[in-house]
Formats: sequence, structure tokens, C-alpha cells
Amino acid sequence: QVLLLVEIDSPETRCIIPGKLFEYMKAQRPILAIGPKGWDVAQLIEETNTGNYFDYAEYDAIRKQLLSYFEAYQNNSLVVQGSGVNKFHRKELTEQLAALIKV
Repeated sequence: QVLLLVEIDSPETRCIIPGKLFEYMKAQRPILAIGPKGWDVAQLIEETNTGNYFDYAEYDAIRKQLLSYFEAYQNNSLVVQGSGVNKFHRKELTEQLAALIKV
């Protein structure tokens, strides 16, 4: 019910945005993302309201979030109301790219 997105805990991976993130956003299930501090994915998850991001050192916060997700699942209220997810759809991105090329 909760989608896990994990990236290697390394400064070199902060700019990596896996394609899986966009699939997860479209699935309309909560995303639990764990990665390096300053990971670009954190901003996208926050912007679209599709889940929560934690860095590797936030053990207690991750545990608390998992418990919150589990309680919501038990109460049949584990849903995500993402916003702005469609702007990451391939068709939308292709239109933006085409507009840039025409310039």
C-alpha cells in the first residue's frame, strides 16, 4: 500500500531522480522516500504532495511515518491527494520541450 523509493546515501546521488518516482506519483499511493540529504526527489514529493522524504539518519521519523501509514491503512484512509502530478507526464514534458525547440 505504501511505495518505497530508496537511493544510495551518497552526495553524488543527490541529483539523481529515478524514473520510478514518476510511476509512483501516478499510482496515487503514498511514497516513502529515503535518500541522501538534499536529494532533489524531496522537493518533487513535497511539491506534489505524494508522500514523505527522509534522509538515512532520521530513524525515529521514518518509524513514526510508517506507523502513521499503517494506522491509516487499518482505518481505510490511506490515500494520497497529489497535486500537479500531471505536469510530469510525458506528453506534457514533450510539449514543453517542443516549445523550447521552436524558439
